[in-house]
Amino acid sequence: MNFLNILLIVRNFLSHNWKSLIIIFVPIVLLPLAVTGNKAMQCGYIIGIVAVFWITEVMNLAVTSLIPIVLFPAFGILTPSTVAACYMKVI
Repeated sequence: MNFLNILLIVRNFLSHNWKSLIIIFVPIVLLPLAVTGNKAMQCGYIIGIVAVFWITEVMNLAVTSLIPIVLFPAFGILTPSTVAACYMKVI
């Protein structure tokens, strides 16, 4: 197998699996922000994940927008009611 064939195989793999690779590797790459224990860094971790997912559209934007509802309470940054209030319009 020559080098050109290997490049074609890699290109074919990446063209079919790039969304899955972003979903897997972005949280791993940003993980040092989450393990610091600092709330601001953990918030940056969540915002970084959401920003990359939003820009690349690896998931439906509606699903991406719900990530903070799950992760902010999970990290103890905000309460679930506070996060949910940001998504609701007061009538």
